[in-house]
Parts: sequence; structure tokens; C-alpha cells
Amino acid sequence: MAASRLETFAGADVSVPAGDHRDRQQAQAGIAQGWRQRVLDHPADTLNRTQYGRTLIALARESGDLEVYEQAEAQLRRAVAAAPGDPGAAPAYAASLSAQHEFHAALEVLTTAAARNPDNPGIDLAIADTQLELNPRWDPTDAATARAALAELP
Repeated sequence: MAASRLETFAGADVSVPAGDHRDRQQAQAGIAQGWRQRVLDHPADTLNRTQYGRTLIALARESGDLEVYEQAEAQLRRAVAAAPGDPGAAPAYAASLSAQHEFHAALEVLTTAAARNPDNPGIDLAIADTQLELNPRWDPTDAATARAALAELP
């Protein structure tokens, strides 16, 4: 494995050495352990908890371990509860829900985040992505359409 080659995991904001599956999984587990320790050392720091949750999502994708998604969800739920206006925690929490096919719950989290962060295009994109999972024929043309569609949901 070449030490200079890195692979970025989408949505996780972390990079691990490129290589075979086991190498990537071990590297990802090491990164998760580092964030876990930071959360233990600074439990009120929502940025550490959010990064830990994002790293767990990447580890779950790499390992296929569904329990790791649940761990990510728990960490990110706590981050959102502690800092409801944090524009990074809510989309990460929604990603953990979406990864477990809990799209309605993810959409609810994102809708709340959009109300608190109306100028965040990343949240609007996450809403559009979640809407497409719920309804493949949904055609988002802009953020206003996305929010209008959300208003029509039960």
C-alpha cells in the first residue's frame, strides 16, 4: 500500500490510505477510535461528536456492519440535540438515518435544519436527495420547489 495514496469517503470528511478492503477498514477504525477518544475527553464538544459520527458512517460503509450505522446515529442524534442550529450535525445525522433507509426521519431532521439554516445549500441538496429516495419521480428544480414539496408532506 502506497502511503501517499489517499481515498476520501463521501460525506465523512476523512481520508484513509488506498489499498485493499482490510487496510482501509483498519485505517478507518483507527480514525474512529481517535474521534471516540476526543468525544470521551470533551463530551460537550459537538464538533468532535459530529466528526466521530461521520467517521462511523464511513466505517459502516466500509465494513458493512449495520450496528456501526446505529452507533453513528446515536452520536449524531446527541450532537443535534446539543447544538440544534449546527449546520453540520443535522445533515450528518440525516445521512446516518438515510443509510439505514429511514428516509422519512432523515427528511424531518433536514426540514428542521433548513428552517434554522435557510441559506445553506448543502441542506437543500440533502433534502433533494432524500426526496428522490422517497419518490424517484420527484423533480427538484430549486430550493423553493424542494421546500414547497416538503410543506405538502403529511
